[in-house]
Amino acid sequence: MNEEKKYPVIKVPASGNPDWFEGARTMCFVYSRDHGNFILEGYRGEVDEYLKKNYTHYFCYISMWSNGKSRGHWNFWKDNIGIFEPSKHHKSWKWQIRPYTGGGFFGNKRISDEEIIRKTFCFKRLPKRWIPEFNKL
Repeated sequence: MNEEKKYPVIKVPASGNPDWFEGARTMCFVYSRDHGNFILEGYRGEVDEYLKKNYTHYFCYISMWSNGKSRGHWNFWKDNIGIFEPSKHHKSWKWQIRPYTGGGFFGNKRISDEEIIRKTFCFKRLPKRWIPEFNKL
């Protein structure tokens, strides 16, 4: 029989400075290499700052809540590495974790097509823990 896993919840204290852009109520599900799986709870800006300050080598799902509705996205600890969901539009139907060339909001680092192909990992489902292949990114 499967028992429900309980991840430790870390409540990130609020700074007291309201912020429209980073002020969404957030639950961040973190899968880390060195600290296992855990959840960060707080406001978006403080959760992101706390995560970057205290941890390296992780990927996470950031779930933001407002008026009983949620929205979210996946994030990887390293800049210019993205987690892309399956897409009917691109016919890729698999999860991909790969480098991307940022532009505008994300920066302008250029990445060669060969590097993108060499460092792309495809999954039917995302793993629920850190896997050794992520160390190559």
